[in-house]
Amino acid sequence: PSHSNEWFPIWNWLFNSLIVAIGGTLLYLLIASLAAYAFVFLDFKYANRIFYGLIATMTIPGIISTTPQLINMNMLGFYKSLLGLIAPSLGGVYGVFLIRQFFLGIPKDLVENARMDGANNFKIFTRVVLPLGKSALFVQGLFGFMGAWNDVQWAQLIIANAPRSTWTLAYGLKVISDNSES
Repeated sequence: PSHSNEWFPIWNWLFNSLIVAIGGTLLYLLIASLAAYAFVFLDFKYANRIFYGLIATMTIPGIISTTPQLINMNMLGFYKSLLGLIAPSLGGVYGVFLIRQFFLGIPKDLVENARMDGANNFKIFTRVVLPLGKSALFVQGLFGFMGAWNDVQWAQLIIANAPRSTWTLAYGLKVISDNSES
């Protein structure tokens, strides 16, 4: 086989990796920050029980959920696509925990003052809480980006049988490395 850019479309892989890493990270930050906001600033029944139940799921090894996630990606039509790489990461609990812990340090008086001034939850979230939580979002964003960028194991399950142009850089380089060793 030839080792030209057509055989290994590295620019496609780089672009795909950016889509997965940036898109997945931004979507996850949105979901995790909204969940963290709800757990800290909204009063609802069983909030603590739900949160601690979510935290308990962190003790389950990730390999246990691999087969069900693979089945779900196939049922959703995300198998052999970049969406199949992004979707499972959107349900992670660690980011919710990290961002929630940071949000707990935001004075409740700021939120109450905004409510008294007539701000709804969306305004409070976007104009008060998110600006104050930028550092936690940045840290979680770095974790999410690096995890998505470097992921080879899940990519091998989802996009290995897809056309080479849909591979990510990490998976493509693994294939090149494996082929050069044999």
